[in-house]
Formats: sequence, C-alpha cells, structure tokens
Amino acid sequence: MSNIKIGIIGGGAWGTALGSNLSIKNKNVLLWSRNKKVVNSINESNLNKIYLPSIKLNKNLRSTNSKEKLRDCDVLIFAVPTQYIRSTLNLFKNIISKKTIIINCSKGIERKTLSFPSSIFKEEIPNSPFAILSGPTFASELAQDLPSAITLACEANLLHNELAKKIPSDSLRFYFSDDIIGVELGGSIKNVIAIAAGIIHGANLGENARAAIISRGLAEITRLGIPLGARTETLMGLSGLGDLILTANSVKSRNFSLGSAIGQGIKPNEFLSEKNSIAEGLFTTGAAVSLGNKLKVDIPIIKAVNSILKGEKNLNDTLKEFFLRPLKFESE
Repeated sequence: MSNIKIGIIGGGAWGTALGSNLSIKNKNVLLWSRNKKVVNSINESNLNKIYLPSIKLNKNLRSTNSKEKLRDCDVLIFAVPTQYIRSTLNLFKNIISKKTIIINCSKGIERKTLSFPSSIFKEEIPNSPFAILSGPTFASELAQDLPSAITLACEANLLHNELAKKIPSDSLRFYFSDDIIGVELGGSIKNVIAIAAGIIHGANLGENARAAIISRGLAEITRLGIPLGARTETLMGLSGLGDLILTANSVKSRNFSLGSAIGQGIKPNEFLSEKNSIAEGLFTTGAAVSLGNKLKVDIPIIKAVNSILKGEKNLNDTLKEFFLRPLKFESE
C-alpha cells in the first residue's frame, strides 16, 4: 500500500472513478465534492448515487466537502469541468503547497479566454509542478478496475516516473508525453467531433457517414493542433485518436449521446435537463470555432456542429453544405 496523500477535486463520474481505482493500492485517497449528497453517499455506502450510481466503489475511498482536509497533499488531481477550473483553483489556492504535484484531468477550452487548462493553472498557481492525465477512459470501466491506457503529460521528464510511482494502479497503464498542448487539444476537440458522430448516429445516416466524420474530424483536430505546436504523433496517440475512437463510437460518451439526441430532433437543453453530468463538447465547440478563426484554418465539421447547437441551421441544410464543398486532396 502506498502512503502518498492524494486529493481529488471533483465528485463527478470521472473523479469518483479515478479515486476508486487509485484507492485500491492507496488508503490515503480523499475526494472533495461540493455536493454533500455525493460525500455522504461515498462515505456511507461506497457509492456515488448521483454521478456513478450503479458501481460499487473501493472501500478505501473517502470523501469530504472540507477543502482544509486536502491541505498538504502530495498530489492534487483536478477533475472539474473546464469552465470551472479557474474558480475552483481560486478556492483552493491558499492550501496548495509548492511541493504538491497538480494533475489536471479536465478536457476543454475556457470560453472567455480560449485558454487550455494548462494555461489556466500556470496563471493561477505558476510555481506548482503540473501534469495532465488524458486518454480513452470511460468512468464506469475505470471504476470497475478494467484495463485502460492513458497519457501522462508534463514538461519535466523526471516528473513522469516520479508521478507514476505516486499514483500506482494495476489496471491503468501510463504512457508518457511532454507535448502538453497536443494532449490537451486532442482531448478537447474530440468532444466536438463526438457530437458530430452522435448526430449522424441519431439521424440514422449510416456507419459510412460516421466513419467519414471521424476521419475528417481528426484532420480538423490536426489542423488546429499543428499551428499551436502540437506534435502529429501525439494527436495520433491515446490522447488524440484513441480518445476520439472511444468517444465517437459509444453511447457511454456524454458528447456522443448529446449528438445522438440532436440527430433524433431533441433540443440540447431538453436532453441535458435530464442528465446530472456535463457534455464538455457543448462548451468547447464555440471556443474551437473562435480558435479556428484566429488561426485561419478550415474546420467545417466543427463549424457545422456549432451552427446546429446554436440553432442557426438544421441537419439537412448542414449536410447539403458539407457535400457541396469544393473537391480537394484528402491531405489538404
């Protein structure tokens, strides 16, 4: 058993799942949530009845809504929606030691600033060691200790091995990277493409169309990533292509499910009103369009999803426009 003190900030499905997984080999994992029902549910019945209701959690996982109990953690893992990272950081700033390693698990772009999570953390807590955990992992499978592979990204090479030792897991295999922007961009934009794939699925437009959307969506991810300094091999790895394949092909994905509902004629707000969780792609889409305009790159699928989400165009008109685009080489 590890004696490393791990704090997880965010009591949603993924934060809970990771906490349960890591607590198998560590009795010092403490999950913080604002929601007292989540805290009580985990502590009293080893369940997160709100966000992960059907899965029994490891008995070692404990929960709290007191930020003071996370003071002096060796590792602090942030698993909150991207739009709430900054406000959550401000809440915890005064208890974060300079020696505490920060790991972010959120995937998205801050709408107001077009900042990726790493930039937000650098602005708010510039002196803390920082890493990212991102890749093709559904919370339900992670919580059940099923095998998964994920990218652990940080700038300092020595931190990779140190971190992997601090968060040991028999079912979660880490692959190292120092391409932070590539890992972040792949994990963020794949949510938008997953919505598009879900729309195709919900509208019964066939597997051919979905394959086209996924592959051309990957091209758009690459177009956005390369000008920002992302490496192609990162975008083709676990945190890019791997996450895209998983998210754009399964109803377990919140973003794919949102798209599927839209494809069936259900309004986004109607669908989300029945859910406890957030589909990050809903917030990332507009930011991705703004980023594409800033970089002057062609991202027709992302722009089409944005138009549909905003109610500016219907699905049929969007499809017609897509297929009437000028012909070009696939590599362009």
